[in-house]
Amino acid sequence: LIDKGHRRIGLITGSLGISTSDERFNGYRKALEDHGIPYDGSIVAVAPSSFESGYESVKEMLGKQEITALFIANNVLTMGAMRYLQERKLRIPEELAVIGFDDYDWTRITSPPLTVIRQPSFELGEKAAEAMLDRLADPYKPYKEYCLDTTLVMRGSC
Repeated sequence: LIDKGHRRIGLITGSLGISTSDERFNGYRKALEDHGIPYDGSIVAVAPSSFESGYESVKEMLGKQEITALFIANNVLTMGAMRYLQERKLRIPEELAVIGFDDYDWTRITSPPLTVIRQPSFELGEKAAEAMLDRLADPYKPYKEYCLDTTLVMRGSC
């Protein structure tokens, strides 16, 4: 979004205090900082991860702030936000560029298809199973954290 010239980028994220939400929020802040864009908490919505929260968060954000782009940090919030944007008949990406998180089948049938950050779901499951089996084999084995790469899947929404 920044590379496309956006400077007023809203964020809708799930409740903080959960590693995935915290990491995505921190990534948003770091991207802004790295590009000399001041952080503006008025264009950030932290909400419970639900369809309704995504819908209400974008409704409230667009009602009081001017943004040119929106990053939505999880799938369920993205569905709700997209529903609101479709109801408003906002032209995406002309009036608002949008990037969601998670590459579910439905993201390819929105109009336009949604640009998303894809996480390696299969590999995440494999790592979780491996970690669980390791823990069962040795409950005293030191804790290990894994971080798998994501991929930006460019489609028509930004």
